[in-house]
Amino acid sequence: MGEVKTLLSLAALVVDARSKAPIPDATLRFLDATRHRAAHVTSDGYRVFVGIPPGPARVQVTAPGYRTLDTSVEIPTAPTLANAVLEFSLERDADFRRR
Repeated sequence: MGEVKTLLSLAALVVDARSKAPIPDATLRFLDATRHRAAHVTSDGYRVFVGIPPGPARVQVTAPGYRTLDTSVEIPTAPTLANAVLEFSLERDADFRRR
């Protein structure tokens, strides 16, 4: 028999970096070859991904009026309540330009 691969369910939350309010029109993209998928978040800023392999992952998060976030995250091999939700904070375009 072949190797058994662990696949996980994982939640992502996209929030405004300053107010911490959910961003309902954000898009998350996993850019790795083994996880290549994209999805819009729900009206409360969340998205659940099913069938995600654990390990390092590259993620891009976009939303109208916000600066694009390209980041690397670690998908936990054994999610717990403390690490089962990945939170992504986006800066508004105007906030970023003022620096």
